[in-house]
Amino acid sequence: MEFLLVFIIGAIFGSFFNVVIDNAKENKSIIKRRSHCDHCKKLLKPFDLIPVFSYLFLGGKCRYCEKKISLYYPVVETTTALLFAFTTFTVFGNNIYIALNNVHMLFNVLYLLFIISGLIIIFFTDLKYGLIPFNIVFPLILAVFLYSYFYNYDQIFNLLFASIGVFAFFLIIFLITRGRGIGFGDVVYAIFMGLLLGFPNIIVAVYIAVLTGAFAAVILILTKQKKLHGSTIPFGPFLVLGTFACLFWGDQLTSFALNLLHIEFLIN
Repeated sequence: MEFLLVFIIGAIFGSFFNVVIDNAKENKSIIKRRSHCDHCKKLLKPFDLIPVFSYLFLGGKCRYCEKKISLYYPVVETTTALLFAFTTFTVFGNNIYIALNNVHMLFNVLYLLFIISGLIIIFFTDLKYGLIPFNIVFPLILAVFLYSYFYNYDQIFNLLFASIGVFAFFLIIFLITRGRGIGFGDVVYAIFMGLLLGFPNIIVAVYIAVLTGAFAAVILILTKQKKLHGSTIPFGPFLVLGTFACLFWGDQLTSFALNLLHIEFLIN
């Protein structure tokens, strides 16, 4: 029951994130915008907007024009629901009702859910439109800095060092490639990434992003969905994957990487 409750709450937030993602490209206000069909522009009724359920009930088609609804919408809602449940139970464990009385744990889970929300929006916005919205990244940077300053102050210099270091590294790539290697949104995102993960986890996160990005690029080229020359693949989603992995399993992944390097060094 606890998992189902958190899942439903996450799906509701996911529906809201879809609005944020759709408005990111045109930089419109999400307050004044009413949900409508992308094809016939018909305003949608509340029953059409029930997260996940409406998509399944309508068979993935608009009630009015019967054209297909983008799969992005239920995927974002389901992803958000699952990640909200995962994050909540990672912090609280199985005793969620007892843990809710712990102010420190409650604050931590709300902080993590805020971070996860930003990662979801950035992932799908860059995947869908090829851009990283600054109005999402900057609040994340501010939130992580304030959290680190008040609750993780002994690591603040490490976090700042990682943030400045990865920012400088990405900025150099951006300048050398004149924006063809990575976008400026990736450069700004690197500030948040380094401040959140610190050193040496930031190195592992970037490595994961590069590795998964290269793997995806090879698959897309082999399946002829992208050309070898002249095509671009958003790097933001892979940076988000690296960030998420190291946010929850950073120490384990870093230890694993160091052990591999040690073994390789001994062999050589």
